[in-house]
Amino acid sequence: MMPVTVDQFLGRLIADAEFRQAFFVDPLSTCADELSDLTWSDIAALLCIAEPMLAEFARGVPNPGPNFGWKEDTTNRVALKSH
Repeated sequence: MMPVTVDQFLGRLIADAEFRQAFFVDPLSTCADELSDLTWSDIAALLCIAEPMLAEFARGVPNPGPNFGWKEDTTNRVALKSH
């Protein structure tokens, strides 16, 4: 599995409420569990975004339907899928 990049990680923070909560409770473990390729600067920048702001933003993202979610694409990177 390829490491998760900062943009993929941020996308998951927006799309996945449980993941978002886990990150704000224990960011280092969450990053390690996801095999992320985040630097200390990336993590610090993500922590500067208040959890309520991410949750509010997530509420404004349209729900494209029940087949929307996370999957691994052919390059083994975590990706957002939509059927």
